[in-house]
Amino acid sequence: MATDEGSDADHDLATWKPDVPQGWYYLGQTPATNYDSAPTGLIVFPISPDVVADVKSWELVWDDAGSKNKNDYALWRGVPPTDEYVVIGGIFSNNKSHAPPTDNETSGIKAIRKDLLVAGEAKWVWNDGGSGSDRDGAVWTCGWLDSPLADHVYPQVIIPVSDYKSPPVDNVWALSRDKVVDLS
Repeated sequence: MATDEGSDADHDLATWKPDVPQGWYYLGQTPATNYDSAPTGLIVFPISPDVVADVKSWELVWDDAGSKNKNDYALWRGVPPTDEYVVIGGIFSNNKSHAPPTDNETSGIKAIRKDLLVAGEAKWVWNDGGSGSDRDGAVWTCGWLDSPLADHVYPQVIIPVSDYKSPPVDNVWALSRDKVVDLS
């Protein structure tokens, strides 16, 4: 779990990484707006090897430079290995530097084939307002697992953006229910 505790942001953020069994993966950290309870997340089991792929690298979306906080907070977006894949979710880190996420922080996260996805609806979760950072950063997610829209499976992962006002548009994804098997 990574939290923004100590960031002085007006809102709370905790992000969770699931424990996944061998051969299973996850698509991004799951957000919560408090530090006490773990949210329900989504893990995936690929029925063929090309369904998921390794994330190529991580690019910085936001950091709290200028905030004078004792921890360094940052939001990262994954870069897929090819245009056929998408990294649905991002990483929130609260380490002592603005270094890219470690292998431990990203262990088990995968890119997923784009043809298994549909455009999703963004829901606001958090922004760094009040943190004193030189730049603006926010976290959105794609729907919620209890969403009434039964034609999609919502991954409920963090989607990092570098401003407060605009929800992400081009990188909000849900899994197409007619192309995945939901075992819940």
